[in-house]
Formats: sequence, C-alpha cells, structure tokens
Amino acid sequence: MKKTQNIKIVMFGDSITEDGHWDTLLNRTDVVNSGFSGYTTGQLMAILDSVVIKHQPKICFFMGGINDISMGVPSDHIFENYKEIMARLRSNKIIPVMQSTLNVRFMDDLNRRVNSLNEKLRKFAEREQIEYIDLNIYLIENGNLKGEFTSDGVHLTRQAYEPWANQVLNVLSKYAI
Repeated sequence: MKKTQNIKIVMFGDSITEDGHWDTLLNRTDVVNSGFSGYTTGQLMAILDSVVIKHQPKICFFMGGINDISMGVPSDHIFENYKEIMARLRSNKIIPVMQSTLNVRFMDDLNRRVNSLNEKLRKFAEREQIEYIDLNIYLIENGNLKGEFTSDGVHLTRQAYEPWANQVLNVLSKYAI
C-alpha cells in the first residue's frame, strides 16, 4: 500500500473523534482525522486499511464503542473488534493507542456497559503493553459526562477536546513523534 503524504498521526473513531479539530488541537499538519459519525467498531475495523493503514502513520489513536453499546452489541464483541484493530495496526508497524470509550450523561445503563468495556480494554492494554488513555478521568463526574463537556449527553463540546488533546500530546512526546 502506497504511503499518502507525510502523515504521522491518525485519529481514528466515530463521531466523537470526527468532531475534533485535531490539526488545531495538536498544532500539527501531519495529523489526519479519520472519524466517522455513527460507525460501530465493526464498521471501523472494515475500513481500517483504507482510512488508516494507507497513510502508514507512526501512530494511531483509536476510540469507538459507544455506537455499538447503544445498539446493544455485547461488550465482548466490541472488545474483540478492538483487539483485532490493535493487532492490525501493530502488524503494519503503527503504534496503536487505545482510548477509553466515553461515558455519557445520565444514562446509567449505558455507562455500566461502557465501564465494563473500558475495564476489559484497560486490562488488555496493560497485558499487551499498548498505550491506553482513560479519557473518562478528565471528562466525567459522578460516573457521568460533565454537563459543560457535552452538547447532547454524548457528543463533546469544544472545551472537552482540550484535556483529550493534552493526553494525546503526552503520548506523542513519549514516542518523540
């Protein structure tokens, strides 16, 4: 697969990723936003080659799962999709970074499933020595997405992207990217 441009970073995920202005947030021109509104982890896995691997970036930050969870997809299935995405990134010599699925606002049942998935992801990342960013540490309060960080209970406001970008920058610094 031929490399496109001089892309070092791909932000990959659903609408929550898509809504981030990553070039501005990271103050970089070598970042691609490959976020796709409404996509499940299975759909994201299906397009991985055409929207991430084709760029042959040094690193890929991945977040997904809330669309799966809201559709009733079992967390074990979402977890398997995450594992496959991480394996395919690694096999293409791309540093994979998993990011927690975000809690939502005032939907306790969804948040319980999000927390269950995130616990599996965290343990897997630790076991496989994959970078893991727990964004919920910065964006939730009492188990819910903070009101100032969401416009509709799920999607993020601009100010919510700042702590996320800071964590991305920390990982980029760690790898000297």
